Amino acid sequence: PKSNGGGKVPLIVVLHGAGLNDGDVWSLADPRGEHAGLIPSLLASGKAPQELKEGFAVLAPYSKGKRSFYEEPRSRMIKFVEWALSDAGRQAGCPVVDSSRVFLFGFSDGATV
Repeated sequence: PKSNGGGKVPLIVVLHGAGLNDGDVWSLADPRGEHAGLIPSLLASGKAPQELKEGFAVLAPYSKGKRSFYEEPRSRMIKFVEWALSDAGRQAGCPVVDSSRVFLFGFSDGATV
């Protein structure tokens, strides 16, 4: 993603809805999968608006093997976001994010977390 000149981009945290969640994390990017239409699948299929592709970092936790994020402690999800914003996250390939512009997007069950 492109930054606004300061080198940092806003972050969208995407929480998927309930489902089987029995694939791997890449199933979130499958435009024909159970989470089709969410930001990861739009980016992977080239259907995302240019502003999204170039203006935001996207973080999409996946509740593998669990029907819902309710089966995960929320503290674990928060730690994941904190890691992505940390030096360790950047060393692992996460972009430099403006921590004052972190947005939460949830679909269906993910919106209730």
